[in-house]
Amino acid sequence: MNRRERRHMEKKMGITKYKKSLSYKERMARISIGAKRGVEKETQMSDTRRRQEQTNTDDESSAKIASLATTLVVNEGLSYIKALNKAQEMYRTSQVE
Repeated sequence: MNRRERRHMEKKMGITKYKKSLSYKERMARISIGAKRGVEKETQMSDTRRRQEQTNTDDESSAKIASLATTLVVNEGLSYIKALNKAQEMYRTSQVE
């Protein structure tokens, strides 16, 4: 719903009249509450965005580790579990350096 439609609906429902009947203090309190809710929504969205990005990097890391483990299984003949542990160690040390 865009701004024009919202205003038209508010006018039909009598909300506009109600808003005009409020005192200055009450109107400012409503605006303040709306601003606080907006800030809360913004922090929630940024947190969600951060989690999504972190998930993407985790998925990339997991794919790289699995690829390393597969290479170790093929080249060194290790069991997949040992190769996976070794690949995790190799990945960690490459991230630290």
